[in-house]
Amino acid sequence: MKHIVLYVKVYGSLLVLNHLANKISLPSILGEFAGELLSLVYAHCIDYRSINQMTHWFQRTDLNLLLNLDGVTEARFLNALDLFENQDLLKMQKQIFQCVTREYKLSDKDILYDVPNTYLYGKKCPLGKLGKDKDGVKGRPLIQIGLGLTKEDGIPVFHQVFDGNIADARTLQDIIK
Repeated sequence: MKHIVLYVKVYGSLLVLNHLANKISLPSILGEFAGELLSLVYAHCIDYRSINQMTHWFQRTDLNLLLNLDGVTEARFLNALDLFENQDLLKMQKQIFQCVTREYKLSDKDILYDVPNTYLYGKKCPLGKLGKDKDGVKGRPLIQIGLGLTKEDGIPVFHQVFDGNIADARTLQDIIK
């Protein structure tokens, strides 16, 4: 008798990510739409999909069991992102970092700061400004990402997204303020 596999679900890697998220209290920090937001994060880590493909990707996983989510839709993911955008993100970053340093006994004594940039293919991102990227290519819309890391362990402490035409030194001045 032949056995036919009808479908395969993504599970093991999601179980690990969910365990790590729970160890640092991420669901409680993210609040009401934690399940939707964590789904987006997990998808990005494992098998990046755009938001309009998330509902289909979600069905190929057991996230409904891990995150206690049923009936996810693209609109629900977008609504979660909209509400998340209105949160005090700096406060959330501090809470997450405090949980991570406590759980993993990290030192935040010395902080390194870097400003990578990334170019965009679209034209609708308000932060994307024409500039010269670090590879020397001119004329693409860019964003700058100010990133603070612990010196010893390389764990992100904070980040800030800047317009693509802002000089690295200027981002540091803004971060210090």
